[in-house]
Amino acid sequence: MRASFLMDDGTFVVGNALGAACETVAEVVFNTAMSGYEEVLTDPSYAGQFVLFTTSHIGNTGITGFDAESRTLCAEGFLCRDFSLARDNWRARATLEEFLKEKGKCALTDIDTRFLAQRLRQRGSMRAILSTSDFDRVSLQQKLGRSIDISLRDLVSQTRSFSWAQSRNENLSRSGEKEFRIVAVDCGMKRGIFDDLEALGLDIHVVGPDARVADIQAIRPDGLFFGNGPGCPRQLAQHSGVLELIRFFAPQLPTFGICLGHQLIALAFGGETAKLEFGHHAVNHPVLSLVELAGLPAGTVMITSQNHNYHVLESSIASEFVVTHKHMNDSTVAGMRHRRHPIFSVQFHPECNPGPEDAKPLFQVFLHMLKEHRHARAH
Repeated sequence: MRASFLMDDGTFVVGNALGAACETVAEVVFNTAMSGYEEVLTDPSYAGQFVLFTTSHIGNTGITGFDAESRTLCAEGFLCRDFSLARDNWRARATLEEFLKEKGKCALTDIDTRFLAQRLRQRGSMRAILSTSDFDRVSLQQKLGRSIDISLRDLVSQTRSFSWAQSRNENLSRSGEKEFRIVAVDCGMKRGIFDDLEALGLDIHVVGPDARVADIQAIRPDGLFFGNGPGCPRQLAQHSGVLELIRFFAPQLPTFGICLGHQLIALAFGGETAKLEFGHHAVNHPVLSLVELAGLPAGTVMITSQNHNYHVLESSIASEFVVTHKHMNDSTVAGMRHRRHPIFSVQFHPECNPGPEDAKPLFQVFLHMLKEHRHARAH
C-alpha cells in the first residue's frame, strides 16, 4: 500500500504505508528517542499529532501491552525510515503493524526522515495530511487548509477515555488504608505516572478537569496532582474549571504538576505560556537543577524524558515562583516552586517511560511536601 504525505509548507513525499488505509490530518513533530516507541505512540500527549521518528529502525520489538502508557494508540500515525515487520522480543504480544491495523491508523515508511526532520527544525511543527487514497497535491492542500489547528481542538476530552485513570480509579481508591490521600486531575495522564504515585504509597482518587470544588472537598484529600495531557493549556483552561480548582486548593494543599499540569499551575497564578517552535520530544534532554531538591544538589544535570509543545514564560512567573530547573538546550523553564505555597511542578517526565531515571527522585519532593504539611497542621 502506498501513501502520500503533505506538510503545510508544501513539502510532499510518497512512501509505503503499513497499518490501516486512512486519511488523517494532524500536527507533525519529530522525536529523537532511540527506543521506547510503544510508550511514545501510546502517550496521550501525542493526541492530534504525527510522530516523525528520527531513529532509523522502528517495529523490531513489537507491541507488548505491558509498556503501553494508555489503552490505545494515541498518536494519529507515525513516519519512519525503516519499518520492521518482524517482532524480535519475547515479551511481544503483537507486531507493530497488527497494532496499527487494530487501532485503524497508518504509518508511512521508506522515506527520507532526515530531510523531513530538518524541515521541521527550520520551520517549526506544522499541520500535515497523510493519505493512502489521495496523491494529488492540490487536493491534499485544500483538505489541509480546511482542517482545524491543533491549538483550537479539545484533545483532552478525546484522550481521557483512553487513559488508565478511569479503569484504575476504583482499584486504587480501595487498595487499603494509606498514609496520604490525593486527588489526581486526569487530563490524559500516562500509566507510568500512576505507577510512581502509587509506589509512594498514596491513596489516589481520580477526577477530570471539569470536576467541581465540592467534588474534591468530598474526597478530603491531603494533596493534589496535575499530570500530562495533549494540546494547548489555554484551550483546556477556557473549556473547563481547572484553573479555579488550582486557585482554590493549591494554597491549601501540597500540589505537584507534570508537563500540562505544570503549565496549568502557571496559568492559574497569572503566568503565561507560549508554543515552542518544534517542541521537546525525546528522552535525551538535559535539565539543570538550580536548587537542591530530593537529595539532588543544585548544579545537578539530569537527562530527562520530555514531550510537550508549550512552555511557561519565565518573566511571567517571577513574582510567584522560584525557577528550580532549566532546560539546557534552550534555557526554557523546566521546573518551578511557589514562593509561599506548597506547589512544585516540572516540564519533563520524572516517571521516565521511556527514558533515563535521573529525575525519578523528584517524586519524593511531593511526598516530602505532604509530610511537611501534615506536620504543620498537627502543630
